[in-house]
Amino acid sequence: MNQDMPGQVQFEGDELERARTYSAQKPLFVRWAMQLSGGLIKNEKEAQIALIGLAGILLAASVFVLMSGPDANEEPPPRDPSDYAS
Repeated sequence: MNQDMPGQVQFEGDELERARTYSAQKPLFVRWAMQLSGGLIKNEKEAQIALIGLAGILLAASVFVLMSGPDANEEPPPRDPSDYAS
């Protein structure tokens, strides 16, 4: 550490290069999308578009499932009194 500037971080050797390389990496989901696409997705922008599309499809499917549940105004099925006999 440099004594002239206390509190300043000094990198030695390739530590600075490793820090730059780490910050320049693609996001994890983008890398996964590119790897799992089997070569269909070739760059980071295509992967981002595909992930946004996937999120939209999953959101639409969630809304569909939630809206297709039982109707609040629907009468429940009749109860069989023998179910409660002890």
